[in-house]
Amino acid sequence: MNDESDNQYNDMIDSLYSDFAADVLAGHDGLYGDVVEHFAQERLQSYYVQNPRVALPACWALQQARALLHDHPEASLVFAVTAAEVGLKSALLKPILHGLVHNEAFAAIVADLMPRQRNQQFRDLLFAILRNYGGVDLAAFVRPGASIALWEEMEQNQWRRNCVVHRAETVDVHHARLAVEVAGTVVEELFPTAIATLGLQMNGDLVVPP
Repeated sequence: MNDESDNQYNDMIDSLYSDFAADVLAGHDGLYGDVVEHFAQERLQSYYVQNPRVALPACWALQQARALLHDHPEASLVFAVTAAEVGLKSALLKPILHGLVHNEAFAAIVADLMPRQRNQQFRDLLFAILRNYGGVDLAAFVRPGASIALWEEMEQNQWRRNCVVHRAETVDVHHARLAVEVAGTVVEELFPTAIATLGLQMNGDLVVPP
C-alpha cells in the first residue's frame, strides 16, 4: 500500500489515541498483554447500551453511497469510504477505549502506547480486544470473493478517495461499487457480529439490550 493511504489510517489511530489516552497517568511497566486478558467486557457492553445510535452516522453515509453509485460514482466512493471509516472508528474501535480508559491501571498502559513506531502496538491492542471480545478479526478478515484482507481493501479505497478529493480524479462505477461493498461489510456485517458476540441485539440500526 502506498505511503499516503498508510499515513491516513495511521492518522486515524493517532486520533483515537489522542482523544482518549492523552490525559491518563504514565509510569508503569507496560504489560500490554494483560490489557487484553483483563479487559472490562462489561464496559464495552455498557457503552453500546448507553449509545444505541452509535452506528447511525455510518449507516447514513452508506445509504448516500448506494444512492449515488450509478450516476455519481466519485461522490458514492467518497461517502462509502466515510461510512467504512466512521463505522470502524466510532462503532467498533472507540467503544473499546471506553473499556480501557475507565480503568486507571489499564488506562495508564494505553497512555504509554506513544504514537511512535506508527502506533503498531496501539493498533494491535485494539484489534486483539476486538477479536477476543467482539468476534471480529480486522487484521485477517477477507470478504467472500476478495483476494486481500478487508483492512487492505479499505486502504486502497481510501487512496482512491484521496485522489478524488485532492486531485479531482475520476473513478469508474466498478471501483465505487467495491468501496460500497467494503463499507457494507463493515457496517452491516462486522458491527452486528460484534454486537451479537457481546450478547446484545440490533433493532434496525439501533443497539438494544437482549
